[in-house]
Amino acid sequence: MSHTTESKEKGSKNIERKQKTSKGADEKENYISEQLLCKLCSEGYKEPRILPCLHSFCYDCLQKEMEKVGSQNEMNKAVGVSKDIHCPTCQKEFVISSINDLPQHLYLGFEVEVAGLASYLKGKDGVICDGCSNDFDNSGESIKGFCCECQEFLCKGCLDYHRRNRNLSKHKIALLDETASIEDKLKLMVKEYNCNEHGHEKQVLDFYCATCTKPVCNYCVVSQHKEHKFYDLSRAASEQRSEMKQLQESVENILRKLEVATNNTDKMKQHVETSKKSATNLINSTFEGLSHSLQERKKALLTMVDKIAEGKTKSLQSQIDGFKALQNDVTCNNDMMTRTLQTNTDQQVVALRNVLHTSMKEIIQDFEKVTLLPNQHSSITVHFEIKPFSDEVIELGCVDDCALSKSTWSWLSPSTPIQTPHVNGKYQLNIEMKNLQGEKLKSGGMPLVAEFTSKAQDQNIDAIIEDNKNGTYTISFTTASVGDYKVHISVQGHYIQNSPFDLKFVKRNYLTVKTLEPRPLAAGCSQQGSWLCIAVDSDGNIFAGSHNNSYSYIHIHGQQDNKCIRAIGGGNSNSNGCFNYPRGMKIIGEALYVADTSNNRIQKFNASGSYGFQTVLWQGQLSQPYSLCSDAQGNVFVADYGNSRIQVFDANSNLLRTIPGNGPGNSSFANPSGVAFDHAGNIHIAAYGTGSIKVFSSDGKYIRMYGDGIKPAAIAIDSCGYCLVVDSGANQVRIYDPEGTLVNSLAGLNNPTGIAVDQNGNVYVANYGSNQILQC
Repeated sequence: MSHTTESKEKGSKNIERKQKTSKGADEKENYISEQLLCKLCSEGYKEPRILPCLHSFCYDCLQKEMEKVGSQNEMNKAVGVSKDIHCPTCQKEFVISSINDLPQHLYLGFEVEVAGLASYLKGKDGVICDGCSNDFDNSGESIKGFCCECQEFLCKGCLDYHRRNRNLSKHKIALLDETASIEDKLKLMVKEYNCNEHGHEKQVLDFYCATCTKPVCNYCVVSQHKEHKFYDLSRAASEQRSEMKQLQESVENILRKLEVATNNTDKMKQHVETSKKSATNLINSTFEGLSHSLQERKKALLTMVDKIAEGKTKSLQSQIDGFKALQNDVTCNNDMMTRTLQTNTDQQVVALRNVLHTSMKEIIQDFEKVTLLPNQHSSITVHFEIKPFSDEVIELGCVDDCALSKSTWSWLSPSTPIQTPHVNGKYQLNIEMKNLQGEKLKSGGMPLVAEFTSKAQDQNIDAIIEDNKNGTYTISFTTASVGDYKVHISVQGHYIQNSPFDLKFVKRNYLTVKTLEPRPLAAGCSQQGSWLCIAVDSDGNIFAGSHNNSYSYIHIHGQQDNKCIRAIGGGNSNSNGCFNYPRGMKIIGEALYVADTSNNRIQKFNASGSYGFQTVLWQGQLSQPYSLCSDAQGNVFVADYGNSRIQVFDANSNLLRTIPGNGPGNSSFANPSGVAFDHAGNIHIAAYGTGSIKVFSSDGKYIRMYGDGIKPAAIAIDSCGYCLVVDSGANQVRIYDPEGTLVNSLAGLNNPTGIAVDQNGNVYVANYGSNQILQC
């Protein structure tokens, strides 16, 4: 007999031995771990079948469960109706016609067999070499390998023989670690499973029927699956391994997401508990304070009652004491009179007459002076306006179940690209919180998180979230670079409505701009003059100032249709709400500031709605103000053209400081016609009289100059830090980069006087000489 044939026979005998020893194991099956016990019979799995919920049970145990389905079982069997079965573990319900339709859990059965054989071999103190039948584990030696082809455990000698033998040298050998457990060694025995169809029990499952999606033997292929699509089992296993790996990746991804969701939900649960404690403490402290206030008020009222009652009681008691004293006198005199009249003789009566008469007259006189009514006529009353107070108490406080509304973008719509490559470009978005009823919350405290992601993984944007304590939150961030971004806004892992938002940062290339195109704006009134100045709000609405010899107006135009929404102004006068040569304007916060140049003042209006007049500012302090701007703190910087200086006012209109034009050297300037802030917080002054742009820090320290030799009539700085200057001397718009280098000039203008740039990078120019608004 050849060694190959002998090895195969030994491998077969080894499997038979394994089956026998597992049957002879302890009846209580103590060798089996809990994971290998059937939950129905509490014994090692026997022919385990797997339910669609992936829980496995013994074949016989499931068959018994099928028999318990109900009183209709026999009828169902007779007519071939499918029956419902509940999983004993998870209680899910499935419809199956037979336990045989459930797939076998082959590996689970193999694990039980390995556990049984391992228990037996541990009792024998070793694994026997299948090549020479020696118990090397017991003799101090060890099994060195396992031949996957021959299904044999091999000692060192037999392993060396395997490697030298021409017929065996190409067999796959699994080398065993010295510390490998018996279970690990036994799992190398690959069991071949036979067909369970009647008459095919000795046939190995070598094929896979794709039509029936199950493994079959060669007899089944010929007899039952003749017209079906089938192929080699190893190929099917390979394909299905790949398919299951893909599914596994999806499942693992789901697990990761569920883990994150669980963590986030747990955090939200903790947040709910924390907010509950905070809300409870606030309610308790509020009502304890109210209770204390009520008790104090109660004490005060009771004290007042006591004082009033004490005064009244003393007064009435004094009156009672007077009554009693007079009553005693009257009684005494009356008693004396009675005795005199009844018992005394005539001489005695005549002798006492004068004394008694005088005493009685005095009593009568005293009585006539006495007020018989109580000297205190009023009672003590207390008045409470209970109903209004009760109504206030009933409505006191509210508890909100917070929800997140669609975010309010204060600076752009989500589909609008932000044009900025500037590293320090700063932007903000506002988030408004509402409750489940859609009502705006009035308090803060929600833990918002903002995360920016981009396709370029090295591009990071840090966000700062400010709780405004009124139900709104401001998210400030600094742009990193051009590219596509997404901003994810969440509360404890729950994304707000419409999150994530798409952002696109693109660079404005001024080198490609050749001309300015007309932007036709409809007139707001028949007395419109030539366009003199211009501004744009955050919604894209255009504010254009016009002037002629008789009239001055500010026209507000819609961003989309160029129609005039409203015109404010009138004849050239110094009346409130009227202008005379409005040379510049700026929208600061919720207000529109207009440089009313010839009236030497600034006028303030509402920046939306009715655009109503609010107040006149700094009249008498200015001489021909041309322009103005504001810093991050809300301070207003006014280009005081006639006084050749920049005046700085705080948000309450108080003068903070002055940047004088008569400074030393290059810091001097004359007739400032425009002012604008860059991203570094420095102010750029268009010095018309000096013919250049001067740059100062916000506190008035000179930094540098650029644009020497031009006649700057107005200035604007875009979101990229580029400076756009109206050069009225050359009838051009000069474009400088953030370092002050000229990059382009746009010619063909006629006495341009105003310029503005919106948050999308669009540039607007007031071309006064041609009565046009130009755009690029």
